[in-house]
Amino acid sequence: MYFLTEQDPDYVIKGSRDPLGFQALWQSVGRKLIPALSTVSSSIIDFQLLSFATYLKNELRMDELQYRKFLLRFEKVMAVVRFKLDRSKSFNGIDKIRKLVNSNADLLIIDDEPILVNQRAYGIWGKYNRPFTDSQVETHSSFKNIQEEKFITNPELQKLVSDLLKGGEMQVKMKDYGSFHDLITITTSEEHKLYRETLLRDNVSNSLLQVLDANSDLSEQQGLYPFISAVKNKTDSPQLVHVLDVIKRTEQILCPLNRIFRHLQTKSIWDKKSLASEQRIIELQNQIKIDVSNLDTEIQSLYEILKSPTLDMVHKLVEKNIEITGRRKTLGWMAWEGDTLQVNHQDGKFEIYNFDHEISYDNGYFLSSYQSLYNQLK
Repeated sequence: MYFLTEQDPDYVIKGSRDPLGFQALWQSVGRKLIPALSTVSSSIIDFQLLSFATYLKNELRMDELQYRKFLLRFEKVMAVVRFKLDRSKSFNGIDKIRKLVNSNADLLIIDDEPILVNQRAYGIWGKYNRPFTDSQVETHSSFKNIQEEKFITNPELQKLVSDLLKGGEMQVKMKDYGSFHDLITITTSEEHKLYRETLLRDNVSNSLLQVLDANSDLSEQQGLYPFISAVKNKTDSPQLVHVLDVIKRTEQILCPLNRIFRHLQTKSIWDKKSLASEQRIIELQNQIKIDVSNLDTEIQSLYEILKSPTLDMVHKLVEKNIEITGRRKTLGWMAWEGDTLQVNHQDGKFEIYNFDHEISYDNGYFLSSYQSLYNQLK
């Protein structure tokens, strides 16, 4: 199962993220429903641009170096196109593009300077390549014909591609950018079908897609638990009800443990007496009563930690953090020195405040990306 070994590329461990190793746990549960999307693959335009670039790579037989250079320049041009088409919609690199457009009235110079500090990692390729591949967009029967139609019927686009492949500095007239709108617009029913059938697949016989199609207002539902409840109330699929229930119960265990650990980070030193009587932690623990049957064994063991006496629970969370950081060959964020807990890493700290186990959550299980794409493909 790839999600245990290769994690969401935009959710790798950075700074204060994932001190307890929960990422792989919630991802594995999320994959029971959403097979291929990531936390950040939520823009149909980015999928469209990667589709067209992939088509060109295949047709023009670009090697990896050619393709890498082409894609970075192509993304920059298309960033201008999408900015000029709708300045209210954000995308990665928009600040640089805004300055670029505002400083050029007629001609825009395109060169190899990236629009992001690390465009390959944080641009279209870095964020969309894995979801694009796993969604099998490229292997869909209509993929090639859709991209080919956009290319061969647009002489301006053909010239742009040719110029981009040459490399070096090039100029594009501002008035010509309108010629490329079709690349970021769903132009035919076939294209609409392509992306719905690939990006909106689920692992329960497409039951999630079916219930949203029958109740499209559900796609606007905000919040993980309200969305889960709304879908469960509308679906006739026992499979879908079960996997949504597993997602909810899993998060109702992971979230409070994460919040408790973050709360521990708010002080540099804790003594055992104050930890054992920390009321906000105790009140949070007392809220949680969950049926753990049918949950993964590791999630069940985490529930046992959550329901342990407060001081025992803190000891086990510290041990968990030391175990996880040890795998990454870094030091634990906390350590016991006699009867005091020393907190050595406070990035990401926050106090427990207004926690409600029926509302509070930290992880999205890829559902927000699915909702976003569904709303763009209605």
